[in-house]
Amino acid sequence: MLPGLELRLTLAELAEYVSRPYSVDEPWFPCRTGDFVELSDHTFGMVKCITLENIVLSATDGSMPRTISIPDFLAANPKNYSLGFSVISDFGLDYRHQALSTTTIPETLGDGIRQSLSNEPFGDALKDLHVHFAKAATSSLDYKIIATFDGSAAKDYFAIQRALQRYAVEVCNQQQWTIPFNQIVVHQAENNTGTVS
Repeated sequence: MLPGLELRLTLAELAEYVSRPYSVDEPWFPCRTGDFVELSDHTFGMVKCITLENIVLSATDGSMPRTISIPDFLAANPKNYSLGFSVISDFGLDYRHQALSTTTIPETLGDGIRQSLSNEPFGDALKDLHVHFAKAATSSLDYKIIATFDGSAAKDYFAIQRALQRYAVEVCNQQQWTIPFNQIVVHQAENNTGTVS
């Protein structure tokens, strides 16, 4: 998993170690150089360098490197997007489309978004896309857009998030579906003196 990294041990030290059984699918380390990972504090970056002591994460272009000790890196439960990932995006429509909310809308949104994603540089990495009706919220009919990609699109994770929203809006424009504004309900209460507070 970590080519080029070697740890020298004397025969006396090596004699103290005992191997254990392992699974063929067992990962020996969570990532390799060039992989894209997300840590538990939502840090997202490319693995630029791995040593026996530290790991360096950077932006896609190698800028803004951040050095993390191996114990801290492992404690941060890294998710390796280069092994495949899903992007989930929330989207809402106006209640005037309620009659279509559980049938036509999810299918049309899914087809439109899928078609548009196919024209993106990361389009070939799309494995699956579904649009599900999530809930009837206070001021909108809410949907979950779930897109699954293979690891080759990991560097485009944030671009994919933006694209899902952009293409959902484009489908709504084509279908003349209304996207609601968040509604704020103001309640007035009278106190005993008759004044409004």
